[in-house]
Amino acid sequence: NFIPNVKDQTTIVVHRGENKLFSFLQDFNKKNAHKKYFYSLIDCNDILLTDYLKNSKELAASENTLLLYLGHEYKKGIFMEGNSYKKSFPIMTSAYSFDIKEEIYSKLMLMEDEEDLPEFSKLIIAGDYSKDEDIAYFSQKYENIEVKRATFENFPLTIDPEIGADEIAAYIIPIMLAMKSMQLKTLHFITSNFLSPKVIESQKPFKIGWHGFVILAVIFLTVLYLTNSYLNFNQQLNQMVAKNKNLEQKLQSIKQDRMIIQNVQKQINQIIESDSKITNILENKNKWTYIMNKFAYAVATHPKSWLTNVKSEKNGFITSGITDDRENIIYFSKLFPNSNITSVDSETLEGREIWSFDISYDYPAISTFEIIEKKEKSPPPDVTPVKTMETKNNSVNALYRQITNAYYQGDRKKVINLARKLIEKYPQDELALNSKYLIGELIYQEGKTEEALQLFNQVIEAKNNMAPFAMYMKAKLMANKGQNQQAIEQLQLLMNYYTTSSVLPKAKKLLRTLEGAQNE
Repeated sequence: NFIPNVKDQTTIVVHRGENKLFSFLQDFNKKNAHKKYFYSLIDCNDILLTDYLKNSKELAASENTLLLYLGHEYKKGIFMEGNSYKKSFPIMTSAYSFDIKEEIYSKLMLMEDEEDLPEFSKLIIAGDYSKDEDIAYFSQKYENIEVKRATFENFPLTIDPEIGADEIAAYIIPIMLAMKSMQLKTLHFITSNFLSPKVIESQKPFKIGWHGFVILAVIFLTVLYLTNSYLNFNQQLNQMVAKNKNLEQKLQSIKQDRMIIQNVQKQINQIIESDSKITNILENKNKWTYIMNKFAYAVATHPKSWLTNVKSEKNGFITSGITDDRENIIYFSKLFPNSNITSVDSETLEGREIWSFDISYDYPAISTFEIIEKKEKSPPPDVTPVKTMETKNNSVNALYRQITNAYYQGDRKKVINLARKLIEKYPQDELALNSKYLIGELIYQEGKTEEALQLFNQVIEAKNNMAPFAMYMKAKLMANKGQNQQAIEQLQLLMNYYTTSSVLPKAKKLLRTLEGAQNE
């Protein structure tokens, strides 16, 4: 019997007997429906086996899976396309078959050839023919496909460990039936739908009234507002990222400058330490006191001449120097006995010819000391005695140490005040140029670029030991003002004339950056 309800609503059907529902549905379709329906039989075993696959976590959206239930009297195949039921089919075998597995495999191959069975990437076997030798047989036949026995590892089920895996797989249908009856409150265990996703989707009604348009308008305005807010936030974020990048570049530049200053301080400390050692040596050794006094007098009376090195040898000593007048080399060669000019080289620096030289001497005899001491007992005008120079140097060095200590403590104001004091009190001292460089560097960081540039130029023109650092800072100043070509020329000049300076790595890096910017 059947109970027809109001039109377009569900019809409840009660029937008896095996598979008589099909005949009833066909008659019902002819008499009561304008559309033609298609029907397929899904027995309870199909439902239980499909439920097993959907709840076993064996399915993957991108894989096709085939479940073979192989019982002695009942054999069935369930094919799943991703997570959706695709089809089921019986597997008919002969009761007198000598090799049941071979017969099943042949039927599967025939279905694949006739395209009744799509390709699958996983094969799960259950039923009486799921023993180890059965699994091994199908694994050998399907070498490129994962073949496994049905298990209940991912189910909320406790199984006696003494029961074998093949026994559990043999009773998969009654186990699933028992679980389905015990999980009445679990929706995915008690519901089964074998319609295709396309059909299920087409059956969903979609109706919208005036209130639906209001909701859509609210959604549209909300999305518009959120989109605008997101774009504004994204713009602000990009601005903050750019600002942060600029700050990081400035921080990196400050770190590089600090490294340069540390190297300068290290060189200054080395010079001060060397001066102190030389002073101690000269105080105790009359011969070297005389030699250094002689050299001091020679340099004082021949401006723009410098001695860069004095080296002791076994039978004499060697001195190296620089001068802008070649005749001064002859004068220096006559200072001590048995002199020999070993090398003379010339180069052009900023349009001026500079001469570098090496001269070897024998140590002067004691009688020579006495004669020279009598002739040069009184120092010439504008030449300070050694003792006075040493006192002065000690005072300058002490003041300069205060400057460097204040620098590393970060007291910029104290550094500038002490440096100006040193420049005012000892304007001719070499450390006065070092102080000018430090003042220039600090006021450059404060944005006083023109004043800093003047101080850097003074250090560069004096060819002080800080000259290469001043040239580097001058190049940075030019680059910051957009004068990239002048900055590049300044860096090239630095690398040509100060080939051993510790600032060269930084200068080369800045040069590459500026040249890259020009190429762009």
